[in-house]
Amino acid sequence: QAWQIYKSRFGTFFGIAAISLLANFAIPLLIGSGFLSGAALLSKLDDPAKLWILLPIFMIGMLLLILITAVVNVWSQIALIYATYGYDENISFKEAYGRARKKIIAFLWLGVLAMLIIMGGALLFFIPGLVIFIWFSFGGLVLIAEDKKGFNVLLTSKEYVRGYWWKIFGRILFFVFISLIAVLIAIPVNLIL
Repeated sequence: QAWQIYKSRFGTFFGIAAISLLANFAIPLLIGSGFLSGAALLSKLDDPAKLWILLPIFMIGMLLLILITAVVNVWSQIALIYATYGYDENISFKEAYGRARKKIIAFLWLGVLAMLIIMGGALLFFIPGLVIFIWFSFGGLVLIAEDKKGFNVLLTSKEYVRGYWWKIFGRILFFVFISLIAVLIAIPVNLIL
């Protein structure tokens, strides 16, 4: 069923993923070129007082670009959930992003809440943090599909995981393994190019 959904919605999924990929490549490119331009400009300054004026402006610009990247990634992730969850409605690319825009703050708040709890569990050692991470792994889906908020999202996610923890852990581990292989392949390719 998942494969059928993927095939029927490929164009929408690809469009959403392309926006995220574009942000992840274009914005760091802007940051890098801004850094090089800034370094060249700073090296030509004859007055050290100007450095203290330009440096904060430069740093604020960099932070804004990083923030824009993060927001685009979160927005794309929510849009992808809407496109997947609403496959029977045949939600378009534009509609998925439109719906997602209304959930960005709630999604970010959920991420902060889950991260704080997972970090608290990780302070007790690695295993409790991992257990809590798996419990809360469906938080984004619950937020979108069931329109719940805050702790209710996390508790519902934990209920969905009940009885399936090892199966979910195995699937996440599999995807982490595949991602690591892709990264290990991409690093030498990038070095050659």
